[in-house]
Parts: sequence; structure tokens; C-alpha cells
Amino acid sequence: MNRTESVVQWAEAVAWTVLIFSLSGDSFQSSRTLIALQYWIACLDLPISPPNVLLLHGVFRKVAHVGEFRVLGILLYRALSGKYTNFRVKLACWVLIVGLLLALADEFRQVLANHRTPTIRDSALDFAGVIASQLWILLRTALSPGVVTRKDASREGSVQPSRIKGLAPRGGR
Repeated sequence: MNRTESVVQWAEAVAWTVLIFSLSGDSFQSSRTLIALQYWIACLDLPISPPNVLLLHGVFRKVAHVGEFRVLGILLYRALSGKYTNFRVKLACWVLIVGLLLALADEFRQVLANHRTPTIRDSALDFAGVIASQLWILLRTALSPGVVTRKDASREGSVQPSRIKGLAPRGGR
């Protein structure tokens, strides 16, 4: 990987982090996102009762926590490794640590917003997204045995598909 690719990958991770923190401001407070959801339900003429609108709103907001941090975990892993050719446990641990710190910082940032309420539950959902990202990378590399090269597999801390019980490629090896 050349220097330009590395800079671009880090820029993507930083830009996504900035987006996450901007979504934690007053402009995305619960009452405003509820109004937006009600608007779209009315535009699409969907027959959803008010209690179900509130339920749907809550689900959307919580899924957003997991989703935005899942993307962040993938971008951080790629920025740190430069590729997805193998799963390195040590690298994944660093991503988990950074992801947890960013999840906590994101909720702390809401303390500074007038109409936001920080909760540890939202930090847990954010961290669940980071965990999901690392599991996705592990499964992606484990189920794509052709991606892992011998050179990559010999590195310390890598997990080869043949080392994961039940995921060894068929046909010998």
C-alpha cells in the first residue's frame, strides 16, 4: 500500500468519526428525527398507528447507533492494516479499544448539547457495532480462503481459515 492510499484510508475513518460526532448534536435530537419520520410516513401514506410510529422511531435510532459504529470499525481496521487480507487479533483489539473510547466520547459530547441525553446504553450499542465490524472482518477473511496468502498467514497474530474449526477449505489442505 502506498502513502496516498494510507492517507485516504485514514481520511475516510476521520471523516466518518466527524460525521458521527456531528450526528450527536442538537440537530439530530429525538424530537426532530421523530418529526422527520412522521413526515415521511405521511408522504408515503403508510397506515402506521402513533404507538407504532414511536416504536419504529426508537428502533431506527438504536439501529443507527450500531450501524454507524459498525462502519467506523471497518474503516479503522482498514486504516490500521491497509487491507482485509487476513484477520489479526492484535489489530482487532486496537480497533475495539479505539471504538470503545470513541463511543464513550460520543456520548460525553451529548452532555454539551442542550437537547440530548447521553446514556451508557447508547455507548453499549455503539460498541456492539464495533464488535460486529470485527466479527464481519473475521468471517469475511475466514470464508474467503483465497484472499489469505502464505506470507500474510505467517505473520504473528493472524487467524487463518484453516485454523478456525469447521472453516477449512474443502479439497485437502
